Order: sequence, then C-alpha cells, then structure tokens
Amino acid sequence: MYIRFIRKYSIASLLISFFLFNLADYKHNLDIMKTAIVPFLLLLNILVAVNAQTKDSVILVKDSITVKLPDVYVTSERPLVTVTDDALSFDVPNLIRAKPVNTAFDILGEIPGLVKEGDNVSIIGVPTTNIIINGRRSSMSLSQIVELLKSASASKVKSIELLYSSPPKYGVKGGSINIIMEKKVNEDLSADISLTGKQAFYFSPTGLVNLSYSKKKYSLDLSYSANYNHSRSTEDMNAYPIVKDRPYEILQENTAVGRSMNHTIGASASWFMDKGREVDISYYAKITDSNSKRYSNTLFVGIENAESNNKLSGPKNLQNVRLNYAHSKNLNAGVDYTYYKDRRDQYMISDYPDTKQEVEATSRQNIHLANVFVNYERVFGKGWKINAGTNVQLSFTDNSSFTYQDKQEDLSATFAQKEKEYTAGLYAGFSKRFGKKLVLSASLSAEYNKAVIDSAGRKWTLWSGVNLYPQLNLSYTIDPSNMLQVNFSSDKKYPAYWAMSSNVSYLNVYSQVRGNPYLEPERIYMARANYILKKKYVFGLFANHHVNYIRQLYYQDTKALRAYYQSVNFDKHNTFGAMAVIPFRIGGAVSSRFVASGLLIQDEGIFIDIPFDRKKLFGQLMLFNTFTLSKKKNLSLEVNARYSAPSIQGIYDVDGNYNVSAGLVWNPIPKKLSVMLRGEDLLKGLRAKTHIDYPSQKSDMTIYSDTRSVSLTLKYTLGKMNRKNKKEIDSSRFGQ
Repeated sequence: MYIRFIRKYSIASLLISFFLFNLADYKHNLDIMKTAIVPFLLLLNILVAVNAQTKDSVILVKDSITVKLPDVYVTSERPLVTVTDDALSFDVPNLIRAKPVNTAFDILGEIPGLVKEGDNVSIIGVPTTNIIINGRRSSMSLSQIVELLKSASASKVKSIELLYSSPPKYGVKGGSINIIMEKKVNEDLSADISLTGKQAFYFSPTGLVNLSYSKKKYSLDLSYSANYNHSRSTEDMNAYPIVKDRPYEILQENTAVGRSMNHTIGASASWFMDKGREVDISYYAKITDSNSKRYSNTLFVGIENAESNNKLSGPKNLQNVRLNYAHSKNLNAGVDYTYYKDRRDQYMISDYPDTKQEVEATSRQNIHLANVFVNYERVFGKGWKINAGTNVQLSFTDNSSFTYQDKQEDLSATFAQKEKEYTAGLYAGFSKRFGKKLVLSASLSAEYNKAVIDSAGRKWTLWSGVNLYPQLNLSYTIDPSNMLQVNFSSDKKYPAYWAMSSNVSYLNVYSQVRGNPYLEPERIYMARANYILKKKYVFGLFANHHVNYIRQLYYQDTKALRAYYQSVNFDKHNTFGAMAVIPFRIGGAVSSRFVASGLLIQDEGIFIDIPFDRKKLFGQLMLFNTFTLSKKKNLSLEVNARYSAPSIQGIYDVDGNYNVSAGLVWNPIPKKLSVMLRGEDLLKGLRAKTHIDYPSQKSDMTIYSDTRSVSLTLKYTLGKMNRKNKKEIDSSRFGQ
C-alpha cells in the first residue's frame, strides 16, 4: 500500500511540476518558479522513485514473489492537544518532527489554530494575540518579540500553549501564545549552528548560533544571529479624486528596494536553588542599519507627469533586560526594561516637466519603558486557589521630525513631541475544581492609565482613568477524550507611539503618511467556546466587539491634489464566527490538518468626512500536509495551502488571496545534521488588492510584496559535549 501511494504521488508530483512550469511568471529576469521551484519538484520525483525501490519491500525469488512481513507491533497516536484549565498545550518536539522548522518563530506555523503569514501571527477568532515567553509578558513590542524568536533555535522550545483568555498573572489580556523554553541540567556544553540562504527577488543570507551550558544548579544560554535582508516590492495605484468639484485621474507606479543588516544577541542565565526557588536574568539586543529607495512615477492624466526618488536610511537600536524571581509555584516577581532608539534620514527629489522639488527630513524616536510585576498564588480550604498581583509600567517617549522643502522649513511636517504614560494595575482571582469534571477560574483587574503629551510648549492629557477587566474561564470534561471550554475577557489596546505623533512623512508627490495625536485606545470584549473532540479535533464559536477600533485608512483630499494614510478610530468593529481544526492521516505516510473559519465582519464609523456602516461575510481555508517519503533516509515533504476570501476594512474592499508553500526536510545524521529546502508563495497569490468606491474617494491599489522565495537551511547540532549523568527536570507599540 505504501509503495502504491508513493508511485501515485510521484505521478501527481510530475503533474504539479508541469502545471507550475506553465504558470511561471516571465515578467522578471530572475524567474524563481523555473530556476528553483520546478527543479526542486523534479528532484523530489527522483527521490520518490528511488524510495519506491526499497529492497526490503519486494524480493524476487526464482519465478515467485516473496513479501517480507513486519513483526507484530502496536502503534498509537499521540494526542494533538493536551487540555489544561486555561490553555490548549502542544508538545513541540513531537509536533515539529520531520517538519521544515529551524527557529522558534517557525514553530508557530505548525500550531493548529494559528495563522502565520510572514511576520504576522494570530489566533483564529481572537482579535488580540500576544506572544509571551515562559508565562510572562515583555516590555518589547510584538514585532520585536518576533525578531527575538527568529534568533532562537527551535530546539530550545519545549511546548506552546494557546490561551484564548489570558489570566492576569501573565501580564497580558486577550489571547496569548505562551512559548515555554526548555530548561535542562547536567548537559554541559551543547550548540546549534545554522546557515540559511533565501532567494526572493534578491538573495538574503542568515547565520544563527545557539550555545547552552548547564550544571545541576545553573544554566547559561547565548545566541547570536546575523541577517542581511534585501527586499523588493511594487505598488500600482489608479486614483480618481475630486478636488474642488473637479475630477482628476492619477496613475501611479511605485517600486521599493530595501537593504538592512541586522545583528541580534541574546543571553540568559538561570540559577536553581533549594525549596523551588529560581532566579532568571536575560538580555536581548538588536542592532539594525537599513536603507531603502522608493521610485514613483505619477501621471496626472491630461496635466503632467512627475517622477520621485525617495531615499530613507538610518540605524535602530533595541536593548531589553529582564530579571525574574520565582519561589516554588506561589510567588513570581520581576522587572523588565526596554530601551529603543530609531533614527531616520530622508531625502526625496521629485522631477516635474518644468521644475524640481526637494524634501529633506530627519526623524528621531527614543523610548524608555520599564515594567515591574508581582504575582502570588495560594491554595486554601478544599482546593480553592486564590491568586493576586500587581503591575506597574512607565514609559517615556521622545518623538521629533524636522522637514525642509526646497531648503525652507516645512512647519506642517516639523514637530517635537514628548509623551509620558503611567499604568498601575491590581488583580485578584480564583480557580476551583468542582468534582472531577468542572474547573472554573475568574478574575477582576483594575488598571489606572494616564498619558500626557508635551508638544511645542503645550501640555495636555491624552487619556486618564481607571478601567476594569473581568475574565472568566470554564472547562468541563465530558469524558477523558472530550472537553468543553468557555472563555470571556476584555482588553484595551493602545496605539503605536509613532502613530500618535504629529508627523507627516512624504512617500511621493501625491501620497503622505500622517500621524494622529488624538487617537483613542481601543476597547475589546471577547467571548469564545471551544469543543475538543478526542483530544485532536477542535471546534470553536467566537464573538468580538471593539470600541474605538484602530486601523490605518487612505484618504484623498478634496481641497488639494494630495492623499494620505492615517490611523483612525472606528466607532465599532464586530466579528462573529466559527472555526474548526481537523487533523487526519492517510496510512502511515501522510499526516494532514485542515483548518476552516468563517465570520461576519461589521465596521461602522466616520473617516474624516466619510460615514460608513458595512458588513461582510469572510472565510479562510487552510490545509497542511506532511508526507513521509523515507523513514530510513529521514526524508519528508511538507506542502501547505491557504485561501482567504474577500474582506473589508473600513472604507476598503480587500480582494481574496492565497498561498501555497512547500518544504523538504532531510536528516542525514539524525539529531545532528538537518537540511531544509523551503519554497514560499509558490504561485504568487499573496499580492494585496484593495478598492475604495465612494463619491469623492475612488481608487484601486495592488501591492506585490517580495513573498515568493526559496530558502535552503543547513543546521548542525554539536550536542551535549562532555555530558555526564544527564537528568532532565520539568520546569506593539514601537516604531520598529
């Protein structure tokens, strides 16, 4: 049966190769589909053909066929998910076996119920997704935590938990992805080294080194990665604005090329003391030097044509340090500090038929953010687990931009603004098991927030007040294999620091990006019910209500021939939907997972002078497949596909898109050497298309991001050198 499947797959793979070959895009000189993807699939056919001739399968003896039968054996399937009181837990080492996974961030693409697209990751049906490490938030933004995970080896991750409603002890609200890092003792020195070459439109290499050293009482970890990123994107726009009652037609082509050199350093140390006490200290730094060039050709139909060359460059520096103390399972306290510095220099020159225009700008952002937390938990009476804690956060932000047009200061785009934010919170809650089937946990958090802005000698309070956040988790065990979870929580999301500035950034002769210092925080209410069937199938219903929903929209000015992007608040944004995760196997060679979600989106508000009240049904389908090509040769193939239906975002209509990816994993030396070949967005389906159709706002935009790529990763583990008596113990708001 296995041989028949392999042969059928070989034929199917040849057909896919032919299909992709004919779909190849001839637009660019560097045609990845033909030069890399198709040869990769053809190579796969050769490997499959070789595998189909395994000698142990069929032996010819004279004129008869003798089939070698296996010994009697019993197989069992590990549960896809383990259900705890508050979370769905996934055993990472077993989940990623034979998968094209290299870093801790890569693992998130293998977790059922998550959507990972590029650097964005979210829990299906959850409006706010946090990423926490070892059960605690960081003062770093979500994008910065993503960069940290990209520099950490996948072998460091022990398990991952999905929390649809995060208890306040984690320091976050809403949904969370809790990444639990492995802590080992008595392993002396071990190391992971990996090299990755990624070919998109341009070539981008990455090197990663992870070192670990542990003894009975302590462990040390050190990581370093260097990444050179060279990217390209294009954007086509057709706009039909009406300015002072006169209609215009604007055709614009944009091409952007970016380069950046990124260095990341991570270091952590843990001390294991008696009576369950533990002290952890960690340091993370990322240093980036980047530059980009954006070329725009803008045709004002019937008037003139203008060309713009926009250059941006400058360094970014992020440093984070964290100290944590834990006493058994009762007390957890710590402090987290982040420093962020961003400098950007801009030079844009625009050529008109009769003149030239120059724009020079220098922007700065400096952030200091500190967070102190204490959590305490104790069991009373007949299993009543009482928990309480406090959290205090302070941030100081200094934003400035100085802009000159034709050597004259542009006052509309020049500002210096300082912001101070204060947050102090308290929470109390309980958890109790009633009998053998029902577990109930609830909490109430009270949080005081205040934001003060100082700009141009004028101070004002942006927001101030106390907010209450109720949270409820209920788990009911129907039988050992089936469980029901019900969650309710609320959250408050704050706008990015730079989005709240008074800044105006010029993209080209027609488009700008504007800040909005009057943005309000977004309030979110979330309810969800999950049914886990046979510890592997997950079915969910969810409802989310947003007040002051924050999103960036595009506005064509009716008083001047210009347009700008700006983050604004919607009056409300609602989603009501359902989702399902269905894993299945085909024989012993194919392991698959089907994920489907559908929801109703409601957007309502006023953008500048445009009222909108819109509804849209939206759906998403995903299929993940892992083919075991050869167990003896440790060879496997992963093929994934995703389709997203058309959607809306305020006044935008967003076209549907799709993604097809594949990865080949070969472990010639098990647990030592891994070779991973991966292709992303093979059919170039991730291009973003948006449309706006209102009386004074008509435009179409298509963005081709640099998403189609092929990457090759070589990873070698120098593992557990001088190992003795091995014993394991169980234990988004910045500018970047």
